[in-house]
Amino acid sequence: TNNATGSILPNSDLESHNFNLRSILNLSDKLTVDAKATYFAQEVNNRAGLGGEGVMSYVYGMPRNVITKDLEKFQKDNPATPEEYKVINYAGPTSSTGNPYWMLRHDENWEKRSRFFGFAKINYEFNDWLSAFVRIGADMTNVNRFSLNKPGHHFYASGRMSKSFNNYGELNSEFLITAQRDLTEKLNLVVSAGGNLSKRTAKGMSNFGEDFKIPSKFFFSIPINKRQVTPLNL
Repeated sequence: TNNATGSILPNSDLESHNFNLRSILNLSDKLTVDAKATYFAQEVNNRAGLGGEGVMSYVYGMPRNVITKDLEKFQKDNPATPEEYKVINYAGPTSSTGNPYWMLRHDENWEKRSRFFGFAKINYEFNDWLSAFVRIGADMTNVNRFSLNKPGHHFYASGRMSKSFNNYGELNSEFLITAQRDLTEKLNLVVSAGGNLSKRTAKGMSNFGEDFKIPSKFFFSIPINKRQVTPLNL
């Protein structure tokens, strides 16, 4: 399944892809294999912010006499100084008010997410009263995020960039042996024995930087102030 969705706000979209596979094999009158796998991938570009820092927050508070088309020019052409890099808004150069067009067209963010989950089960009938199965299931998720506020931003005047990744995994396995016999016409006996094992992992890292030495270049080697969050590894 493929999905492409556009937002009512410009420059924002979502694409996702979903693949499913299911198979049941009767290899013999005693041996059966059942398996299922699902893979999901999603990419979101320029997801609009919500709340007090969202685009609509600055639209809602905009005076009625502001000509919105004038705000489409949100920065001076060919800026060279910090003052020229500043966002052009409807509240004046000393204000921390944002420009909705800057937020939609100049800020950048994306999120890439993928997930795989599935299981495989093998069932064997030894005879009419004894059977056993083994089942293994896995669930793995990868999430990568990126955000960039370019120099001149209403909150981060020197620019700000962050990038992170997180990986999550879960593995479950189990086995079960079942014996069932009719002792009499009215009495039967069922005995089961088995076990299971579960393992969960999590790993992640985040990089953050601000105050770009070169305002038009956006690499982690450029920011003056950098921070790396201690990796998560469970």
